[in-house]
Amino acid sequence: MSLQKLEYLTAVEATALKIKEEIIKGNLNEGDKLPPERELAETLGVGRSTVREALQMLKIMGLLTVKGGGKGGAFVRGTNISSVISMIQLMLELEISSWEEVLEVRMAVEPFANSLAASNRSWTDLTKLEEILKKSRDSFNNRSIYTALNADFHLTLAKSSHNKLLISLVLAIGGLIAKNATEVTVSPEHFTLAYNDHRKIYEAVRSGDKQAAYDITMRHLIDAKEEHLKLFPSSTENGK
Repeated sequence: MSLQKLEYLTAVEATALKIKEEIIKGNLNEGDKLPPERELAETLGVGRSTVREALQMLKIMGLLTVKGGGKGGAFVRGTNISSVISMIQLMLELEISSWEEVLEVRMAVEPFANSLAASNRSWTDLTKLEEILKKSRDSFNNRSIYTALNADFHLTLAKSSHNKLLISLVLAIGGLIAKNATEVTVSPEHFTLAYNDHRKIYEAVRSGDKQAAYDITMRHLIDAKEEHLKLFPSSTENGK
């Protein structure tokens, strides 16, 4: 991890990130007790209050449990869906450095997830997708609203697969999309094209056409990557 990658983090977030890295690397395992706050503060070069807040953050995320008393302290807890998502997102953040790489990861995950949704979707799933599309159609001129609806559409598609691991992956990738969204300049026309693709994906999922859902999703993501490269033709060479 480069120092540049951490520039946007607060001291508390950076401290929590370092502890999460140790868990992911296997240096801290389920049931292990973390060093005392004072020792962690000295090791990481931060204040005890920063360590205390970072531990609380990790507790809320489901990565740690904190016990009181003489034998208490912070312990690594077993994983649940929230901590799995958090770990996957962290692993992706450590490896991915550009918008192009985010799209490439999406191409590896979302087409299959959507093809599975074509088999496993419920009427409730289809109703939610239809509602999102209707709201999206009326939001082309509001970037923040449309962007939120776009993320909701892709997440609802993943949930329609009813595969928990795929849902976790899409949730983790969604976090990367949100962090990298400021790199992309889009227009209402772009939103219209994206909406049309979303409508086609929805129709394929609704009709149960797995191959169409896969193919349309892949084409949608390839087009997104090509559009980004037109806007930033030197991004790959510059490592953006």
